[in-house]
Amino acid sequence: MPDPTAVRLRATPLRRPAFRTFLAGHFVSLIGDQLYFLALPWTALRLGASPGTVGVLLAAAAVPRAALMLGGGVLADRLGGRRVMLGSDLLRAAVMTVAALAAFAGTGGLPGLFAVVIVFGAVDAMFQPALATMLPHLLPAEALPTGNGLRTLATRFAQFLGPPISGVLIGFGVGWVFAANAATFLVSVLALRVVPIAPPARAPDGPGFTAELSAGLRYARDHRTLARLLLFTILVGAGLTGPLNVGLPLLAHAVGWGAGGLGLMLGALGAGATTGAALLGFGLLPGAGTGSLMIGATAGQALLTTVAGLALPLPATVAVLAGLGFFLTLAGGSATSLVQAATARPMLGRVGSLMSFAIFGLLPVTYAVCGAVAGWTGARPLLLAGGVIQGAATVWALCSPPLRRVSIASGADA
Repeated sequence: MPDPTAVRLRATPLRRPAFRTFLAGHFVSLIGDQLYFLALPWTALRLGASPGTVGVLLAAAAVPRAALMLGGGVLADRLGGRRVMLGSDLLRAAVMTVAALAAFAGTGGLPGLFAVVIVFGAVDAMFQPALATMLPHLLPAEALPTGNGLRTLATRFAQFLGPPISGVLIGFGVGWVFAANAATFLVSVLALRVVPIAPPARAPDGPGFTAELSAGLRYARDHRTLARLLLFTILVGAGLTGPLNVGLPLLAHAVGWGAGGLGLMLGALGAGATTGAALLGFGLLPGAGTGSLMIGATAGQALLTTVAGLALPLPATVAVLAGLGFFLTLAGGSATSLVQAATARPMLGRVGSLMSFAIFGLLPVTYAVCGAVAGWTGARPLLLAGGVIQGAATVWALCSPPLRRVSIASGADA
């Protein structure tokens, strides 16, 4: 029988120097991402863009990322996630450096900004699937829930630190935002260079790019657990991300809570998510790494999304969103860890790209549909519908033995 203390120590990611180095570099890069994405709409407006043009700019940033993400998974499996991340960081640092120089020189204007976001989005599509391969190489399977929790916690802190830093830098000129973002990518490069992950072995006469992509799709389709996890993620995301991101601002405007009320709601959502990430990251949550936790947390977020659509006063809505943030982090972190544990290492990049596509790639379509629905029905019915969709996904998961019984310990069994 294994020593429980030894198992617990193995499952503590911060005891591992390689993970600490990776997380530190990734955290700095996440702050840079916040600087960049927060500066984009402001810069476009300063250049004379209309609100509609700003929306097109943000879509232009998202579309290349979605279109190329699956190809990024093939590159990650072919070259190794660490190598692809290094290349992506260096390319993004170069793009940001060019953007900074153009901003300092006062050249490029709005067309130049569109060129920057399109190129940046295309390179970023290579990064996300490669990132999905890192933790399974750095941590044992039982440490994946805590490792993903710590990475989510780092993301939340970056989201907290990024806006004020971005605001200060924008005051000096947007060129400084781009330059600072370029510097954060170089910090990430320095961290990744010392992380000890060997590139995958690949035969010189291995299959071509299209064949590798097809093999990854077939692998996910035929793996009874992965196929259900990915479908579950898509269904839950359809009922959560769009309804929240579209519905909450509309709700605050419709009932007269204004920007201050919206800030309270989003702050509560973030606080709940941070609490959930901390519990996962420091191993304080019983049942981490199981399908039962994932399904239970999804049931909680489905219920609270529905409640958020009811006619509640602002304080009650803020409390509901704090609970919703807590559950969505537990559900998302559990799903990510289970996918990583269930995937064979040679397929991590391609399966990771499918997971990223399920979460991020469908956002433009989801936002468009939710915007149209909200324009017809209003914000509250949109939130209620989102809760119903998540509830239906939860019921399906409860009726699916592979999802109900999956755990980190089940490994890569199909």
